[in-house]
Amino acid sequence: MPIPNDDLNREWVDASNNNPDFVKSYRPCLIALIAFDRNHYPHIVGSGFIIGTNSEFSVALTAKHVLTFAAGQQRPVRHAPSALFKPENSEHPSIKESEFRANWMGTDSSDMLIIKHLGFNNELDIACGLLEPQKTLRRVLSLKVYY
Repeated sequence: MPIPNDDLNREWVDASNNNPDFVKSYRPCLIALIAFDRNHYPHIVGSGFIIGTNSEFSVALTAKHVLTFAAGQQRPVRHAPSALFKPENSEHPSIKESEFRANWMGTDSSDMLIIKHLGFNNELDIACGLLEPQKTLRRVLSLKVYY
């Protein structure tokens, strides 16, 4: 899928079951982003990559459209697509611990990463997040750094 408005004509790489060897090679730095709806049901909304980590936090990249999809799961749209006014938070996910988490694919643990901060660029369709491990996961993350 082409990256919108990219002068270099780059594309997002399909890291899915269609490319199992590719996914396996990147598994140590992959995360799944999970949004919880109003009934607290989890929905996998996309993936991302951990690009740096220490025992306190990790930095991860994902696509901005993943955040838009997460916001849609957390707060179903209550206005017509043609509405003149759209609430500012309609495309921004809540990062409350009870509503948005990440799961690190590089571990056998089911502990979730807590999303503490998100930043994004709409035109480049890219987002960056600051993730904090649960206390039980801190010792595992401090052993490895991926770039």
